[in-house]
Amino acid sequence: MSEVQFKNYRIKYNDPHDIAAIIECYILDVYKSRNIRKGDTVIDIGAGIGEFAVLASKLVGNNGNVIAIEPSPDDFNTLLMNLKTNLCNNVMPLNLAISNKPEKIS
Repeated sequence: MSEVQFKNYRIKYNDPHDIAAIIECYILDVYKSRNIRKGDTVIDIGAGIGEFAVLASKLVGNNGNVIAIEPSPDDFNTLLMNLKTNLCNNVMPLNLAISNKPEKIS
Protein backbone atom coordinates (compact mmCIF):
# COMPACT_ATOMS: atom_id res chain seq x y z
CA MET A 1 0.00 0.00 0.00
CA SER A 2 1.27 3.43 -0.94
CA GLU A 3 0.51 6.88 0.43
CA VAL A 4 0.33 10.40 -0.93
CA GLN A 5 0.40 13.60 1.10
CA PHE A 6 -1.26 16.80 -0.07
CA LYS A 7 -1.41 19.83 2.20
CA ASN A 8 -2.60 18.45 5.58
CA TYR A 9 -4.05 15.22 4.16
CA ARG A 10 -2.40 11.79 4.09
CA ILE A 11 -4.18 9.34 1.81
CA LYS A 12 -3.26 5.67 1.50
CA TYR A 13 -4.20 3.99 -1.76
CA ASN A 14 -4.43 0.44 -3.13
CA ASP A 15 -3.98 0.81 -6.89
CA PRO A 16 -2.39 3.37 -9.22
CA HIS A 17 -5.85 4.29 -10.57
CA ASP A 18 -6.68 5.64 -7.10
CA ILE A 19 -4.25 8.50 -7.81
CA ALA A 20 -6.67 9.81 -10.45
CA ALA A 21 -9.46 9.97 -7.84
CA ILE A 22 -7.16 11.79 -5.41
CA ILE A 23 -6.25 14.34 -8.10
CA GLU A 24 -9.94 14.79 -9.02
CA CYS A 25 -10.78 15.44 -5.38
CA TYR A 26 -7.92 17.59 -4.10
CA ILE A 27 -6.65 19.39 -7.19
CA LEU A 28 -9.42 19.52 -9.80
CA ASP A 29 -12.30 19.80 -7.29
CA VAL A 30 -14.64 17.81 -9.55
CA TYR A 31 -17.03 17.32 -6.61
CA LYS A 32 -17.34 21.09 -6.02
CA SER A 33 -16.20 20.74 -2.42
CA ARG A 34 -16.02 24.52 -2.15
CA ASN A 35 -19.83 24.36 -1.74
CA ILE A 36 -19.58 22.28 1.45
CA ARG A 37 -20.11 24.33 4.61
CA LYS A 38 -19.45 23.82 8.31
CA GLY A 39 -22.28 21.81 9.86
CA ASP A 40 -23.39 20.18 6.58
CA THR A 41 -24.16 16.49 6.18
CA VAL A 42 -22.49 14.88 3.16
CA ILE A 43 -23.26 11.44 1.73
CA ASP A 44 -20.40 9.84 -0.22
CA ILE A 45 -21.86 6.92 -2.19
CA GLY A 46 -19.07 4.82 -3.63
CA ALA A 47 -16.54 6.26 -1.21
CA GLY A 48 -13.69 4.10 -2.49
CA ILE A 49 -10.55 4.63 -0.40
CA GLY A 50 -12.08 7.68 1.27
CA GLU A 51 -10.29 10.52 -0.50
CA PHE A 52 -13.46 12.62 -0.70
CA ALA A 53 -14.80 11.48 2.69
CA VAL A 54 -11.61 12.77 4.36
CA LEU A 55 -11.87 16.13 2.61
CA ALA A 56 -15.59 16.45 3.35
CA SER A 57 -14.98 15.53 7.00
CA LYS A 58 -12.64 18.48 7.42
CA LEU A 59 -14.92 20.86 5.53
CA VAL A 60 -18.09 20.06 7.54
CA GLY A 61 -16.18 20.32 10.82
CA ASN A 62 -17.06 18.90 14.21
CA ASN A 63 -20.74 19.85 13.93
CA GLY A 64 -21.15 18.22 10.50
CA ASN A 65 -21.36 14.61 9.39
CA VAL A 66 -20.22 12.47 6.50
CA ILE A 67 -21.74 9.13 5.58
CA ALA A 68 -19.26 7.13 3.49
CA ILE A 69 -20.70 4.08 1.70
CA GLU A 70 -18.32 1.62 0.02
CA PRO A 71 -19.13 -1.99 -0.98
CA SER A 72 -15.60 -3.23 -1.82
CA PRO A 73 -14.01 -4.88 1.24
CA ASP A 74 -10.48 -3.90 0.15
CA ASP A 75 -11.36 -0.26 -0.52
CA PHE A 76 -13.46 -0.15 2.66
CA ASN A 77 -10.48 -1.26 4.76
CA THR A 78 -8.34 1.46 3.17
CA LEU A 79 -11.16 3.95 3.77
CA LEU A 80 -11.07 3.05 7.47
CA MET A 81 -7.30 3.55 7.60
CA ASN A 82 -7.59 6.95 5.87
CA LEU A 83 -10.30 8.07 8.28
CA LYS A 84 -8.17 7.06 11.25
CA THR A 85 -4.94 8.60 9.88
CA ASN A 86 -6.68 11.93 9.19
CA LEU A 87 -8.64 11.95 12.48
CA CYS A 88 -12.05 11.96 10.79
CA ASN A 89 -14.29 11.22 13.76
CA ASN A 90 -17.40 12.69 12.15
CA VAL A 91 -17.59 10.06 9.39
CA MET A 92 -19.91 7.05 9.51
CA PRO A 93 -18.34 4.39 7.24
CA LEU A 94 -20.72 1.74 5.89
CA ASN A 95 -19.52 -1.38 4.08
CA LEU A 96 -22.54 -1.89 1.85
CA ALA A 97 -23.88 -1.18 -1.63
CA ILE A 98 -26.71 1.04 -2.80
CA SER A 99 -29.11 -0.37 -5.39
CA ASN A 100 -32.59 0.01 -6.75
CA LYS A 101 -33.19 -3.73 -6.21
CA PRO A 102 -33.62 -5.52 -2.86
CA GLU A 103 -31.20 -8.35 -3.51
CA LYS A 104 -27.91 -9.64 -2.15
CA ILE A 105 -24.88 -9.39 -4.41
CA SER A 106 -21.37 -10.79 -4.14
